[in-house]
Amino acid sequence: VTMGVPGFSARLQDFDVLLARHDVGIANVATANYQAKLVIDELGIVIPRGYVAADATIRGRTYRVVTTHLEPFYDFLPPEMQIQIYQAQELAATLQTTSLPVVLLGDFNMRATDEPAGIALAYNVLADAGYADAWTHNVLPFNREGPTCCQRSDLMNPVSELDRRFDQVWFKGTEKPGFEKGLGPVLAVVLGDEQRDRTPSGL
Repeated sequence: VTMGVPGFSARLQDFDVLLARHDVGIANVATANYQAKLVIDELGIVIPRGYVAADATIRGRTYRVVTTHLEPFYDFLPPEMQIQIYQAQELAATLQTTSLPVVLLGDFNMRATDEPAGIALAYNVLADAGYADAWTHNVLPFNREGPTCCQRSDLMNPVSELDRRFDQVWFKGTEKPGFEKGLGPVLAVVLGDEQRDRTPSGL
């Protein structure tokens, strides 16, 4: 985030990071910022967002793994001006050229399909591009909603306030044998979402 007004300048740097275990082969790492970015002219603020991608090989199979953090959806902007939608479109277009199955994950800041109509537009961009929301294939009977957002800013609320699933995992297969185009049953849980998971200090 860069902010500049007469007599004052401030900068905050924030990065997307993709961590790999030692037994995962990594190749073709790529990073980029989206062309679409939030610009607040009145305050001189520019907020770029981006992604990190890499080919990850595990047990003889290679996937294109991508992590991203999309711009939040703002109620004060009409749908056709939502930066998040354009970023999702850019990401889907960029990944169109890969012949590998894709695992797409991150904080998408977008509501899933079980949210109010008209708000899941960026979600629909990925769904229309052939990606499957892994959580919707979850066969485990507990934690059906899978919310990941949002607690109070200090995380000290005594009762969980998670009510939205902003953090998501998507999958898109290929026609290659072993990389079926669709996504079968998934065993998925959200880690760290229970109040009992907090540290002794309450965080």
